[in-house]
Amino acid sequence: MSQKFNTKTISPGIVKAIDVFLEGYYTKSIEAAKIMASDLPGKTQARGLETLTATTSRFSEIINYVKRQTGKDTKNEWTTLGPKLISQLEDLEKKAEELSKDNVDSCLDIKLLLARGWVNQVVCQYLYEKTIKKDEKKSHGN
Repeated sequence: MSQKFNTKTISPGIVKAIDVFLEGYYTKSIEAAKIMASDLPGKTQARGLETLTATTSRFSEIINYVKRQTGKDTKNEWTTLGPKLISQLEDLEKKAEELSKDNVDSCLDIKLLLARGWVNQVVCQYLYEKTIKKDEKKSHGN
């Protein structure tokens, strides 16, 4: 995992466990990305989620971003997507709590590492889906 993390609170074994978890979670990440690709017309909001996740020091900011986008949605772009992303973020939070064994410092770092790996999966697949759909429209003359 290429993300920066606090080596004092996260052991190499935990980093490996994060990677293994994310590999197993990949199918669920793809599900979210497909919803995102069908519901969001542009890339701005997905890129915003990606940027926030890469730069924030608080996991709750990621959840709040999704809630904010869902809450201000007037075009029904986030009504299916928002709850799906929140559910997946809650899964990540549970996994972080399990891996951290009640160590508050490492729990936050683990949440952020999980979120960064997960959002990378989601946004990469989202961009791929958008490109495939655009290419399909071109080949069908739409």
